[in-house]
Amino acid sequence: MRVKAASLCLVALAVMLMFGIGLFAPSLVAAADSVTPGELTLPASIAWKEISWSGDDPNPFVLINLIDKDRWRVEVKDTAISKILVVVFDGTQLAASNPKAPKSLDPHLTMGKIFKDLRQAEMVGVEERDGHHCWHYKLSETDLVEDIWVDIPTRFPVHLEGVFKDGSRVRGQYTLLKLDLAGGKPRYFDKGSTEPLFAPSLVP
Repeated sequence: MRVKAASLCLVALAVMLMFGIGLFAPSLVAAADSVTPGELTLPASIAWKEISWSGDDPNPFVLINLIDKDRWRVEVKDTAISKILVVVFDGTQLAASNPKAPKSLDPHLTMGKIFKDLRQAEMVGVEERDGHHCWHYKLSETDLVEDIWVDIPTRFPVHLEGVFKDGSRVRGQYTLLKLDLAGGKPRYFDKGSTEPLFAPSLVP
């Protein structure tokens, strides 16, 4: 009889624990989300679409950025004009549809700067941004105040807003792309491939 009673007590305890975990799980998840995730780094192989606004110009730049280790490709369109700029680096040589294209378009540098800012920024909360559950970071420097929202599951930025000392503003939206960069189209990183491959995607 005592064994049966003890068994019933254990079952009751197990049920209570189950309900307890169920009740407290959301708060535990929220607490985990609010913890600083450690150092965020740019993945070695990644692709994303970027829409960037500068100042009061209503016409954004739209970019498709591809990185596979030291290789990269960028396709850029100023939505105020029709021409598309393509820059490709095959790991050894740079090629572009416009020979005056700057190597500073390297997405290792552009997105790398955002990740560098994240390492110096303070995580101020967890928020919803552009349909993503995000860590919200703020960086305050003498010449720039910058807010960056990082998608928690992917650990990749989805939105940026910055105000410079002179009052000028920048804004960016970022969307990850599912592309097979390592085993995908060889033309992604072929220095002879300076014709746009992503023209239909270069719209806001």
